[in-house]
Amino acid sequence: GGPNVDTPGDIVLTTYQTDNANNNFELNSTLVDNGTGAVTVVKAGSGYASLNSANTFSGGIYILGGRLRWNGGNCFSTGPIFIFPGGNTYVNSGTTIPNAIFMAGTGTSQEANIGAIRYGPGAAFFSGPLTLIGDAEIGGQGGGGILGPISGPFKLTLCASSTVNGDTMLANSNNSWTGDTT
Repeated sequence: GGPNVDTPGDIVLTTYQTDNANNNFELNSTLVDNGTGAVTVVKAGSGYASLNSANTFSGGIYILGGRLRWNGGNCFSTGPIFIFPGGNTYVNSGTTIPNAIFMAGTGTSQEANIGAIRYGPGAAFFSGPLTLIGDAEIGGQGGGGILGPISGPFKLTLCASSTVNGDTMLANSNNSWTGDTT
């Protein structure tokens, strides 16, 4: 958190690697706000990291590069999730994620075209609003669905080209994105 009690701060997870199966960084600690100061989690670098504990920080998540893996109930807490080109989130277990998501990109440099959102082996569902802030892809193994409304003027690719299997269901009648869909 911040330098003093009740001040906001960032927790920056920076990892680099060339092997997409090894050398992952796992954070097993519970992340909380610094008193009244909101804590934000930032994932930087091309490597992979995972959050494994239920968290209560409120400043949101910024995935600037690499993969940030969902490995436990409420590990992404409740704040918004921002996914930028070169980054993705990988949901390891079948679950529903209620966070608002703002996303662009096609995945990581090690796994290009797998999606800014990548499903793991169990189906995952995203129930919060999803805003396209650039062209984006969704893909992965177990499939799942986007239950919240999708908005934004950019292209959305479903079941990205390097997806192993699984489908993506769009289940909100209030979707309003205006870009192409493939």
